[in-house]
Amino acid sequence: EKSGQQPDEATQKRILEMIDGMLSLNGEELKLLVADLKGRSDMDDEMKKNMLGFSIMMLAQQHPETALALFTESSDLLKDNPMSRGVLSSALSQWAKDSPMAAMEWIKKNAGKYPNLVTEDAKGAVIVGAAQKDIGLAFQLIGELKLKEDGGTGMLYQIARAANTPEQQSAFLTALRNQVQNTADKQAAEHLMDNGLRSLFSEVSRSGFDQSVDWLKSANLSPKETAQFA
Repeated sequence: EKSGQQPDEATQKRILEMIDGMLSLNGEELKLLVADLKGRSDMDDEMKKNMLGFSIMMLAQQHPETALALFTESSDLLKDNPMSRGVLSSALSQWAKDSPMAAMEWIKKNAGKYPNLVTEDAKGAVIVGAAQKDIGLAFQLIGELKLKEDGGTGMLYQIARAANTPEQQSAFLTALRNQVQNTADKQAAEHLMDNGLRSLFSEVSRSGFDQSVDWLKSANLSPKETAQFA
């Protein structure tokens, strides 16, 4: 960086070796690395922020709850790091796959502390993770987190992508109907149903003609819903 030149071949090799070494670390080793990085005085703040962010992001894949705890402890270093939003979303999504309500509580507890980080994307990551475990719960969390539905390309689409079996697709349809029934604004309810069905039918159609038709026979769709499916 000081020379203003691109890394030479030897430096590129060292960088790749370092990344490979970090990728080989397990959860406990990553925790030790994070603790060591925070205490280092021979690194500038920018490098320290990037190394911490990268380490915590990798830890999030194995131990998301620990990663979030370390993120909180290192928030003074990470709050202005562009990588931080990705780190947070990755950890929340991973945690929500196993413990959606715990991830939800983390959001509630920390949204006020980190308004620039606990964004719509971070909340959406919890929904996406929760959908892997319980599609009905994912719909419920949309309302609790006060997320806006954006034309069927956002949360409903993400939840639908998790519905990759006929049983999950039927669960999506049931949850969608319940959500629509509980939506007081008639126009908003129609918008929700249209976008939800579009997202669901797109996912059902990925399974091929025969399985799609089998699902259609069991779905008890209305004539309007059947027309949309067709």
